[in-house]
Amino acid sequence: QRLEKATAVVVGPGIGDHLETIELVGEIIAACSGRVPLVLDADALRAVRTDRMLRGVTLTPHRGELARILGVRTAEIARDAHLRAQELAKRTAATVVLKDFPVQIADSERTYWATWYNPALATGGTGDVLAGIIAALWAQGYSQFDAAWMGVALHAEAGRIAAERHGELATRASHLIEALGTVGRNLLDRQ
Repeated sequence: QRLEKATAVVVGPGIGDHLETIELVGEIIAACSGRVPLVLDADALRAVRTDRMLRGVTLTPHRGELARILGVRTAEIARDAHLRAQELAKRTAATVVLKDFPVQIADSERTYWATWYNPALATGGTGDVLAGIIAALWAQGYSQFDAAWMGVALHAEAGRIAAERHGELATRASHLIEALGTVGRNLLDRQ
């Protein structure tokens, strides 16, 4: 019932990888797919199957999670992860945000690349923030693909600001959230 009222759903951050949890995520995918914008991150990606259509679903894996989804070892996709992400997007009709360098945003029709490099965005929890940003933009009415690439851009800018304030090695996910206010004010000042 709560899923029916939602304008967007994020599943994954902090849920763990227990079998019952992953089965529940599978049920959420079935309930939301094509009806409610759904962003899957972290352990929720364990429920993704490549033989299932995922319209209206955005996946945010890093390279290791992408390899797990595809059923291969991470080393096997070291050189062609970007091609594998495009293949996954085409096969499932999902939008895939591959958290790699460069970050890749792909759907079945196009691929964008974000070449901003910021080691501060490689710390625990920062990917969770990205998933939330994407879902928030999608819930505000942006298209699935636009929410994904805009989310990546806003996340990168928040990471830059947070790293300036706290240093690359000390930046935490909460610093990114805090920096989003500055990103928003900066965008408004430019109008």
